[in-house]
Amino acid sequence: MIFRNVSPVWVASIPLLLTVGGCVSGDTAGDAGADSQADTAAESGSGGDGTGEEECTPTIESIQAVIFDARCASSGCHGGDAPAASLVLTAGNSVSQLLDVPATGCDGAIRVLPGQRDNSWLYQKLRPSPACGERMPFGGELSAAHIECVGAWIDTLQGSDCEKCGGDVCIDLQTDSLHCGACDAACPPGVGCEAGACVCPQGQEACGDSCVNLLGDVSNCGSCGNTCADGKVCYLGVCADTCAALEDCSGSCVDIDSDPMNCGGCGITCEAGAVCDAGGCDCDSTPVSFSTEVLPILVERCTALGCHAPPMPRANLDLTAAVALNELVGVSTNQCGGQRVRVDPGNPGGSYMVSKLDGIDLCFGTQMPKGATPLSTAARQTIKTWICQGAQDN
Repeated sequence: MIFRNVSPVWVASIPLLLTVGGCVSGDTAGDAGADSQADTAAESGSGGDGTGEEECTPTIESIQAVIFDARCASSGCHGGDAPAASLVLTAGNSVSQLLDVPATGCDGAIRVLPGQRDNSWLYQKLRPSPACGERMPFGGELSAAHIECVGAWIDTLQGSDCEKCGGDVCIDLQTDSLHCGACDAACPPGVGCEAGACVCPQGQEACGDSCVNLLGDVSNCGSCGNTCADGKVCYLGVCADTCAALEDCSGSCVDIDSDPMNCGGCGITCEAGAVCDAGGCDCDSTPVSFSTEVLPILVERCTALGCHAPPMPRANLDLTAAVALNELVGVSTNQCGGQRVRVDPGNPGGSYMVSKLDGIDLCFGTQMPKGATPLSTAARQTIKTWICQGAQDN
């Protein structure tokens, strides 16, 4: 999740591969230059001439032992509980973390594209002047022989058997809201995908790019695409002559006492996180606790892989337990010209955090958590309800 005032240049410079002893904070990363890298490389005996370094062969077993384990997989770098760039390079994890996986530090890049070393971010980051950020490992680049070993390994790889829907990245059809259940099945904006089905609000179903009430939608009466004839209305899922006790809203029969899309009258929509009760939009009356319900979601999904946690919280946004509330509530983001805040108490629809979690109305970047399964609909609703209730410290 990216909410803090931060320039796109800094976002793009977040390291991918960090050497042992070379994992540095964002405050110092930009100050280190090629001279210090060369000095460190010479001291470690891993310079470009290969003097004193262990031979590497283009297999994952050799690269794991000679490069990843020795230079990248220490705690605080690409190992431990908070791996840098959400990338784990410890034994047994490297292949699944690299092949066809989006790079978290460079939009549009793939960590390793099988058979395509020059288009693989891993290989680019090992070489001089990568497209995004600093050359890695930070503080002491690999020798030419070891870089070639990684490149040769990438060249030998075959594409994975995962579903890619015509692209380069593996797609989980069970959870991807843009490919929910099938490659060409996108959920409506802001709607999550769970078990291969779009999760619309209670009482609604996904039809095309919208969530609709099949019991009362004149264009989707009883089933998606079933449009009632002119002069007819949709009443309880059947095309009829009148709406009886319900309200006729352009042919759709709705209960204006409880319909969040027509609350108190046709076309009156409740904001995100609110419900329609007795014809009025209001927050869900069941209290939501920040400390016991919202915070555990943030810690589990946003800090566990090192994204928004020390020592290098992404975008300078720390969502660990001690500071998360102060980092979010009322704090502005310059991603939208300074006109929006991360969490606006009482206003989920105006909170940029909600936009980032839903993946809609974004001023920069992509849906969060980046490169991972989006939060479930229930988890996002919990956060929206907490904001609607005033984003309290409770």
